[in-house]
Amino acid sequence: CEKIINIHEKLVESISLQQGLENGIVRIGGGATAVSHILPSTIAIFQKKYPKILFQLKEAGSSEVARDVNNGHIELGIVTLPLNEKDLVIEHTLIDDIVLICRKGHPLTKYKEISVNDLENFSFVGFDAETALRNIIDNEARKAGLEIKIVMELRSIPSILQMVITTGSLAFVSRLAIKENNLIKEVPITNLKIKRKLALISKKNSNLSMPSQAFLDKLKKFLIN
Repeated sequence: CEKIINIHEKLVESISLQQGLENGIVRIGGGATAVSHILPSTIAIFQKKYPKILFQLKEAGSSEVARDVNNGHIELGIVTLPLNEKDLVIEHTLIDDIVLICRKGHPLTKYKEISVNDLENFSFVGFDAETALRNIIDNEARKAGLEIKIVMELRSIPSILQMVITTGSLAFVSRLAIKENNLIKEVPITNLKIKRKLALISKKNSNLSMPSQAFLDKLKKFLIN
């Protein structure tokens, strides 16, 4: 009898979940890396199973995303740690490697690796000064003895990559952003390794909508892989 009851309960739960996922909205925010290179493939997989779910994506800095999750404007976020916001569930951190890039054929590409001293006379394009990632990059570079010469600030990763390709400037971006881009080259630096922690966030003591909870579960599996 217990087995039959358990099977019945799981069946009812499954039917309820499917009905709740027939329509609905997933409201999620994240920075440039998350919106451009983490979320698209997961959303594509999710929408194959639940094609009627609407996604509302907001690209913004981590602080803004965290505030929006806290005040209920969005339900989920992918942010750079640490955060100042309270009342958030922070889970499933992911280490993101930040690497130096240049365009194909740049003089630096002839070296297997360089040091920060080799970068003193080069110009950079970078993220907005107010973003968490920009702060991490600037701080880690200064610790290594490099003062980055920023000649242009941009918000989106595609814009930064395009400027690197067309102007010959250098940039620091997530390694996730340069996969399958044959016009961009990574340049290893011997005495500068930049990493950051990305995390999934939601509001404490707040029940996620069925679509958001289902997508969060899918996203966790994607990040693990």
